[in-house]
Amino acid sequence: MPSATELRALFDDHAKLDRFIKKLVEQVESVAKFGERDLYFTIPDGLERSVVEAELRKTFPGCRLIRAWFTRHYTLSWA
Repeated sequence: MPSATELRALFDDHAKLDRFIKKLVEQVESVAKFGERDLYFTIPDGLERSVVEAELRKTFPGCRLIRAWFTRHYTLSWA
């Protein structure tokens, strides 16, 4: 059974991930209105790449996710 501290940290990570994904969806909708096909963004510190990548693939099915080596910078492409 996880401790209260571990549960609180887990909730904070989920909340941070949820806020990040919602903000990214708003940005995608905004730039898509102007005909853009790419969005460059950085994953915030404190979030694991693998978790964020899985959530992005689920949120944006059919989109291409490109990662820059050794950085937290990504490109999301749709077309």
